[in-house]
Amino acid sequence: MDPNANPTIDPKLKEAYDRVMSTSVPPPAPASPPTPLTPPPPQPTPPPAGPVVPTPPQSPTPIQSEPTTTVHATIPITAAKPTGSAVIVGATSKQHAKSDSLFPLLFTIGGLVFFAVYTVFWIKFFNLSVPFLPF
Repeated sequence: MDPNANPTIDPKLKEAYDRVMSTSVPPPAPASPPTPLTPPPPQPTPPPAGPVVPTPPQSPTPIQSEPTTTVHATIPITAAKPTGSAVIVGATSKQHAKSDSLFPLLFTIGGLVFFAVYTVFWIKFFNLSVPFLPF
C-alpha cells in the first residue's frame, strides 16, 4: 500500500501505517558454526561386590488346618416326557421373515410421510401459494 496513493486516508490510520512501515527489522545475527550436541559417554558401572546368586521363585504352599473330605453326589437325569403341545419351528421362522419384510415397507412409508409434513411446514412458513393444495 502506498501512503501517497490515497490522500483521504484517516490521520490515525496514516500514523499507524507510518509507525508500522517505518519499523526496521534488525538483520539476523551471523550464523555461528553449530556445535554438535553429543551425549556424554556413559559411565562404566562398577562390578558387583559379591557373586550374585539368583534365588528360585518360591511357590506358595497351601496351609491346611483340617483335612478336607470330598462329597460326590449323583443326580439322576431323566428324559422329559413329551406333552400334548408341540413346538413348530417353521411357524416362528415364517413370522420372523414376515416381520423382516415389513420393516423396509414401514420405513419407506414413514420417510414419505415425514417428507410430506416437512414440505407442508416450509410452504406454510414462507407463505407460498401452491395451486393444488387447498390451504
